[in-house]
Amino acid sequence: MKTIFTKYNRERLPKYQIVIKIVEDNQGKRYALKEPLCPEAWQHLNNIFKNYKLLQTTYNLNLAKPKKIKQGLIFEFIDGNPLDLLMLKAIKNNDRELFQEYLERFLGFVDSMVSKRKVIFKPSLEFEKIFGKWEIETPQDIMELANVDISFENIFLDKDGKFFVIDYEWVFNFEIPKDYIIWRSFFVFSLHHSVDMLGFANIYGLDDEKLSEINNNFMKYIYGNYKYIVSSKSNNPSYKVDLDEIVEVLSTN
Repeated sequence: MKTIFTKYNRERLPKYQIVIKIVEDNQGKRYALKEPLCPEAWQHLNNIFKNYKLLQTTYNLNLAKPKKIKQGLIFEFIDGNPLDLLMLKAIKNNDRELFQEYLERFLGFVDSMVSKRKVIFKPSLEFEKIFGKWEIETPQDIMELANVDISFENIFLDKDGKFFVIDYEWVFNFEIPKDYIIWRSFFVFSLHHSVDMLGFANIYGLDDEKLSEINNNFMKYIYGNYKYIVSSKSNNPSYKVDLDEIVEVLSTN
Protein backbone atom coordinates (compact mmCIF):
# COMPACT_ATOMS: atom_id res chain seq x y z
CA MET A 1 0.00 0.00 0.00
CA LYS A 2 1.05 3.58 -0.70
CA THR A 3 1.24 5.94 2.28
CA ILE A 4 -0.62 9.23 1.73
CA PHE A 5 -0.29 10.81 5.16
CA THR A 6 1.57 10.07 8.40
CA LYS A 7 1.19 11.53 11.89
CA TYR A 8 3.47 10.49 14.76
CA ASN A 9 2.45 10.86 18.40
CA ARG A 10 5.91 10.61 19.94
CA GLU A 11 5.26 13.35 22.49
CA ARG A 12 2.93 11.13 24.48
CA LEU A 13 3.85 8.81 27.29
CA PRO A 14 5.30 5.59 25.80
CA LYS A 15 2.19 3.52 26.46
CA TYR A 16 0.16 5.89 24.24
CA GLN A 17 2.67 6.48 21.44
CA ILE A 18 1.19 5.50 18.08
CA VAL A 19 1.54 6.46 14.44
CA ILE A 20 -1.49 7.21 12.27
CA LYS A 21 -1.29 6.62 8.52
CA ILE A 22 -3.62 7.11 5.59
CA VAL A 23 -2.80 4.47 2.98
CA GLU A 24 -4.08 3.61 -0.48
CA ASP A 25 -4.18 0.21 -2.17
CA ASN A 26 -3.67 -0.59 -5.86
CA GLN A 27 -7.37 -0.02 -6.57
CA GLY A 28 -7.25 3.48 -5.08
CA LYS A 29 -9.18 2.51 -1.94
CA ARG A 30 -8.00 4.28 1.20
CA TYR A 31 -7.70 3.09 4.78
CA ALA A 32 -6.54 4.52 8.10
CA LEU A 33 -3.85 2.63 10.01
CA LYS A 34 -2.86 2.94 13.66
CA GLU A 35 0.38 1.27 14.67
CA PRO A 36 2.33 1.24 17.96
CA LEU A 37 5.60 3.16 18.14
CA CYS A 38 6.82 1.05 21.05
CA PRO A 39 5.81 -2.28 22.65
CA GLU A 40 4.03 -0.56 25.54
CA ALA A 41 1.49 0.97 23.12
CA TRP A 42 0.01 -2.35 21.98
CA GLN A 43 -2.39 -2.34 24.92
CA HIS A 44 -3.60 1.12 23.89
CA LEU A 45 -4.45 -0.20 20.42
CA ASN A 46 -6.27 -3.14 21.98
CA ASN A 47 -8.26 -0.67 24.06
CA ILE A 48 -9.23 1.29 20.93
CA PHE A 49 -10.62 -1.91 19.43
CA LYS A 50 -12.57 -2.51 22.66
CA ASN A 51 -13.83 1.09 22.52
CA TYR A 52 -15.45 0.33 19.17
CA LYS A 53 -17.28 -2.64 20.66
CA LEU A 54 -18.41 -0.63 23.70
CA LEU A 55 -19.73 2.28 21.66
CA GLN A 56 -21.37 -0.01 19.14
CA THR A 57 -23.32 -1.90 21.79
CA THR A 58 -24.21 1.18 23.89
CA TYR A 59 -25.19 3.83 21.35
CA ASN A 60 -26.77 3.85 17.92
CA LEU A 61 -23.76 5.39 16.17
CA ASN A 62 -22.11 5.12 12.79
CA LEU A 63 -18.46 4.29 13.54
CA ALA A 64 -15.41 3.74 11.35
CA LYS A 65 -14.98 -0.02 11.67
CA PRO A 66 -11.57 -1.34 12.84
CA LYS A 67 -9.87 -4.62 12.04
CA LYS A 68 -6.89 -6.13 13.82
CA ILE A 69 -3.87 -6.76 11.59
CA LYS A 70 -0.26 -7.69 12.25
CA GLN A 71 0.91 -4.06 12.30
CA GLY A 72 -1.92 -2.77 14.52
CA LEU A 73 -5.41 -1.62 13.54
CA ILE A 74 -6.80 -0.80 10.11
CA PHE A 75 -9.98 1.26 9.72
CA GLU A 76 -12.37 1.72 6.85
CA PHE A 77 -11.92 5.17 5.32
CA ILE A 78 -15.12 7.18 5.49
CA ASP A 79 -15.97 8.97 2.26
CA GLY A 80 -17.26 12.32 3.44
CA ASN A 81 -16.41 15.75 4.77
CA PRO A 82 -15.12 16.49 8.27
CA LEU A 83 -17.55 18.63 10.24
CA ASP A 84 -14.87 21.07 11.41
CA LEU A 85 -13.95 22.03 7.84
CA LEU A 86 -17.60 22.42 6.87
CA MET A 87 -18.08 24.75 9.85
CA LEU A 88 -14.90 26.65 9.02
CA LYS A 89 -16.09 27.15 5.46
CA ALA A 90 -19.43 28.46 6.74
CA ILE A 91 -17.61 30.92 9.01
CA LYS A 92 -15.38 32.20 6.21
CA ASN A 93 -18.40 32.56 3.93
CA ASN A 94 -20.25 34.43 6.68
CA ASP A 95 -23.04 31.86 6.41
CA ARG A 96 -24.41 32.15 9.94
CA GLU A 97 -27.43 29.94 9.34
CA LEU A 98 -25.37 27.05 7.99
CA PHE A 99 -22.87 27.37 10.82
CA GLN A 100 -25.69 27.34 13.35
CA GLU A 101 -27.20 24.28 11.67
CA TYR A 102 -23.91 22.35 11.93
CA LEU A 103 -23.34 23.44 15.52
CA GLU A 104 -26.83 22.61 16.74
CA ARG A 105 -26.75 19.24 15.02
CA PHE A 106 -23.45 18.43 16.71
CA LEU A 107 -24.79 19.46 20.10
CA GLY A 108 -27.87 17.33 19.57
CA PHE A 109 -25.68 14.40 18.57
CA VAL A 110 -23.68 14.63 21.79
CA ASP A 111 -26.86 15.14 23.82
CA SER A 112 -28.29 11.88 22.44
CA MET A 113 -25.67 10.01 24.50
CA VAL A 114 -26.73 11.54 27.82
CA SER A 115 -28.04 9.00 30.34
CA LYS A 116 -28.72 11.26 33.35
CA ARG A 117 -29.99 14.84 33.26
CA LYS A 118 -29.62 17.74 35.67
CA VAL A 119 -27.95 15.87 38.51
CA ILE A 120 -25.12 16.85 40.82
CA PHE A 121 -22.04 15.13 39.45
CA LYS A 122 -20.16 13.00 41.95
CA PRO A 123 -16.89 11.98 40.28
CA SER A 124 -15.61 8.46 40.63
CA LEU A 125 -12.06 7.62 41.66
CA GLU A 126 -11.39 6.67 38.02
CA PHE A 127 -12.52 10.12 36.90
CA GLU A 128 -10.34 11.93 39.43
CA LYS A 129 -7.29 9.84 38.51
CA ILE A 130 -7.46 11.10 34.93
CA PHE A 131 -9.28 14.44 35.07
CA GLY A 132 -8.66 15.65 38.60
CA LYS A 133 -11.13 17.22 41.00
CA TRP A 134 -14.53 18.35 39.72
CA GLU A 135 -15.31 21.72 41.28
CA ILE A 136 -18.43 22.75 39.35
CA GLU A 137 -21.45 22.63 41.64
CA THR A 138 -24.27 23.20 39.15
CA PRO A 139 -26.39 20.21 37.98
CA GLN A 140 -24.97 18.35 34.98
CA ASP A 141 -26.08 16.13 32.14
CA ILE A 142 -24.08 12.91 32.43
CA MET A 143 -22.69 10.41 29.94
CA GLU A 144 -22.07 7.00 31.49
CA LEU A 145 -19.87 5.90 28.58
CA ALA A 146 -18.06 8.90 27.15
CA ASN A 147 -16.00 9.27 23.99
CA VAL A 148 -13.79 12.25 24.78
CA ASP A 149 -12.75 12.24 21.10
CA ILE A 150 -16.21 13.42 20.04
CA SER A 151 -15.08 16.67 18.42
CA PHE A 152 -15.96 18.44 15.19
CA GLU A 153 -12.90 17.10 13.35
CA ASN A 154 -13.67 13.51 14.28
CA ILE A 155 -17.14 13.54 12.77
CA PHE A 156 -17.58 13.09 9.02
CA LEU A 157 -20.73 13.79 7.02
CA ASP A 158 -21.22 11.21 4.29
CA LYS A 159 -22.98 11.82 0.97
CA ASP A 160 -26.35 11.18 2.64
CA GLY A 161 -25.64 13.66 5.43
CA LYS A 162 -25.16 10.99 8.11
CA PHE A 163 -22.73 11.49 10.96
CA PHE A 164 -19.82 9.05 11.12
CA VAL A 165 -17.45 9.00 14.12
CA ILE A 166 -13.95 8.30 12.82
CA ASP A 167 -12.01 8.36 16.09
CA TYR A 168 -12.70 6.84 19.49
CA GLU A 169 -9.23 6.59 20.94
CA TRP A 170 -10.22 7.97 24.34
CA VAL A 171 -13.38 6.30 25.63
CA PHE A 172 -14.04 5.98 29.34
CA ASN A 173 -16.51 3.60 30.93
CA PHE A 174 -17.41 5.86 33.83
CA GLU A 175 -19.54 8.95 34.22
CA ILE A 176 -18.35 12.20 32.60
CA PRO A 177 -20.37 15.44 32.38
CA LYS A 178 -21.51 16.43 28.91
CA ASP A 179 -20.28 19.99 29.55
CA TYR A 180 -16.68 18.83 29.37
CA ILE A 181 -17.20 17.03 26.06
CA ILE A 182 -18.81 20.15 24.56
CA TRP A 183 -16.16 22.50 25.98
CA ARG A 184 -13.37 20.30 24.66
CA SER A 185 -14.87 20.27 21.16
CA PHE A 186 -14.80 24.09 21.17
CA PHE A 187 -11.25 24.09 22.52
CA VAL A 188 -9.92 21.64 19.91
CA PHE A 189 -11.55 23.62 17.10
CA SER A 190 -9.98 26.84 18.42
CA LEU A 191 -6.58 25.22 18.78
CA HIS A 192 -6.46 23.62 15.34
CA HIS A 193 -8.04 26.38 13.29
CA SER A 194 -7.04 29.56 15.14
CA VAL A 195 -10.70 30.47 15.52
CA ASP A 196 -11.90 31.63 18.92
CA MET A 197 -14.74 29.15 19.43
CA LEU A 198 -14.46 29.34 23.22
CA GLY A 199 -16.67 32.42 23.00
CA PHE A 200 -19.53 29.96 22.93
CA ALA A 201 -18.70 28.70 26.41
CA ASN A 202 -20.71 31.47 28.08
CA ILE A 203 -23.67 31.02 25.74
CA TYR A 204 -24.00 27.39 26.74
CA GLY A 205 -23.26 27.98 30.40
CA LEU A 206 -19.85 26.30 30.41
CA ASP A 207 -17.31 27.15 33.10
CA ASP A 208 -14.31 27.91 30.88
CA GLU A 209 -11.76 28.24 33.67
CA LYS A 210 -12.63 25.05 35.55
CA LEU A 211 -13.17 22.95 32.42
CA SER A 212 -9.81 24.16 31.11
CA GLU A 213 -8.18 22.77 34.26
CA ILE A 214 -9.99 19.46 33.79
CA ASN A 215 -8.63 19.33 30.25
CA ASN A 216 -5.09 20.15 31.37
CA ASN A 217 -5.23 17.19 33.75
CA PHE A 218 -6.37 14.96 30.90
CA MET A 219 -3.45 16.15 28.76
CA LYS A 220 -1.05 15.33 31.59
CA TYR A 221 -2.56 11.84 31.67
CA ILE A 222 -1.58 11.40 28.00
CA TYR A 223 1.62 13.45 27.73
CA GLY A 224 2.99 13.51 31.26
CA ASN A 225 4.91 16.72 31.83
CA TYR A 226 5.81 17.19 28.18
CA LYS A 227 5.79 20.85 27.11
CA TYR A 228 3.11 20.15 24.45
CA ILE A 229 0.46 20.77 27.10
CA VAL A 230 -1.48 23.97 26.49
CA SER A 231 -4.47 25.54 28.16
CA SER A 232 -7.31 27.52 26.67
CA LYS A 233 -5.75 30.64 28.17
CA SER A 234 -2.42 30.15 26.38
CA ASN A 235 -3.85 29.63 22.91
CA ASN A 236 -2.70 32.52 20.73
CA PRO A 237 -4.44 32.33 17.34
CA SER A 238 -2.56 33.51 14.28
CA TYR A 239 -5.83 35.02 13.13
CA LYS A 240 -9.34 35.35 14.46
CA VAL A 241 -12.61 35.07 12.59
CA ASP A 242 -15.17 37.52 13.90
CA LEU A 243 -17.92 35.40 15.40
CA ASP A 244 -19.77 38.25 17.13
CA GLU A 245 -22.74 38.15 14.78
CA ILE A 246 -23.00 34.36 14.99
CA VAL A 247 -22.82 34.53 18.79
CA GLU A 248 -25.58 37.14 18.76
CA VAL A 249 -27.82 34.93 16.64
CA LEU A 250 -27.28 31.86 18.84
CA SER A 251 -27.72 33.77 22.09
CA THR A 252 -31.18 34.95 21.04
CA ASN A 253 -32.41 31.43 20.18
